[in-house]
Amino acid sequence: MLVVCNGTDAPLHVSLSSELWSIVLDGLESCSPPLAVNGVSVGCLGRVKRNSRHHRTRLALSTGKEKMTPWLVNLPRKQSKAFCELACGREWPWRVYATRVGDEQRVLVLPKRELSCFLRELDDGLPLSSLILPGTHQTMALYGWPHSKCQELRLDQQLERGIRVLDIRLSNANFKDIVNDVLSFLNSPAGISETVVMSVKPEDDSPLFNGLVWQHVQASRSQWFLDNRIPTLGEVRGKIVMFSRFGGSGWPDNVGIGIHPPQWPDNVQQGFDWTLGDTIMRVQDWYSIPSFLSIPEKMAAATSSLVVPHAPGTPPTLNISFFSASSALALPPTVALGAGYPGIGLGFRGVNERAANWLVNQLSAKGGEDLRLRGWALLDFFESPEKDGESLLCSLLVECNWRGRVSGEEGWQMLPQKY
Repeated sequence: MLVVCNGTDAPLHVSLSSELWSIVLDGLESCSPPLAVNGVSVGCLGRVKRNSRHHRTRLALSTGKEKMTPWLVNLPRKQSKAFCELACGREWPWRVYATRVGDEQRVLVLPKRELSCFLRELDDGLPLSSLILPGTHQTMALYGWPHSKCQELRLDQQLERGIRVLDIRLSNANFKDIVNDVLSFLNSPAGISETVVMSVKPEDDSPLFNGLVWQHVQASRSQWFLDNRIPTLGEVRGKIVMFSRFGGSGWPDNVGIGIHPPQWPDNVQQGFDWTLGDTIMRVQDWYSIPSFLSIPEKMAAATSSLVVPHAPGTPPTLNISFFSASSALALPPTVALGAGYPGIGLGFRGVNERAANWLVNQLSAKGGEDLRLRGWALLDFFESPEKDGESLLCSLLVECNWRGRVSGEEGWQMLPQKY
């Protein structure tokens, strides 16, 4: 069975060879945006049954406009990976994913977002707690493979590829250079609509730490948000939001140190939380997993902690979830990337690919309209898995900003489109 899911914000027409496939309409629910398979309207999900296993299947996708040439994409005969993004040209308006769930082969069509400026498309009134922001754990840990290295790409490359939460651990890193790189991005044509959350934590006990941080913050004070509250997106476009994991000594008494957790318990598997105004701050930072055999459990903890229930009256929650882990039997690259060749049974998948596959499966269920993921997702080696130089995991996380929205909730005022 092939399931085609329209996760875009416009009507989508899909053409298949009628000799190889027959359309199955049983059990479909009507919803928008609509999807048509071989001219038959089937809601947002189209189910078609393969009549032959010996032919390559090609999908022709279009928006139904008379003069538009359909976009053609080949489905894989066999799929060694849990999911994959199908080969599409850079000029395509969509991203197309294929995955398998039981006996179903699913094809998910999503809009192509510009990761360098994706916040531009979101309303100013949204609080940061109602966004899903990709981030990097140990943002500047570019060296020390395999024990200490957590990232491959420079800071400027991370920002251009959709990273909006930075985990800065200061010891040898030059904080001035870090701030300059972030401000250079925020002052660029792409970055002017964006915001960057910067978690700052000392890696030593230097008494000079706080004063040195303030010195560099003061130099660009107008582009920092230093209140201990959750701002709206409109308040912090073009600014750095300070998330301080240090005390306030050495700072002027009348200047805040940003969002500040009162404590940070170490390696708590079930997570911890605190209250900030009317917002519950919830953190999942279980990093010392017993071994690589705990990767599935770590991935489940990381993804589930970002899920927000559809429950009217629930107080706002800002989830902070670390997808990273490190221990003697589970080094950072192994946890994030896996090892070997899992597609042929000679290895295992890492957290990143498992999380991306989970997101594709969730988004391919009724277009992901019931999926509400909110918070900050901090990743190791975030660019993997990648396609055409972009992080698939980042792309999927960013897309969740448009899923599970209800007008009047979470600061979301956009009315549903009608077709």
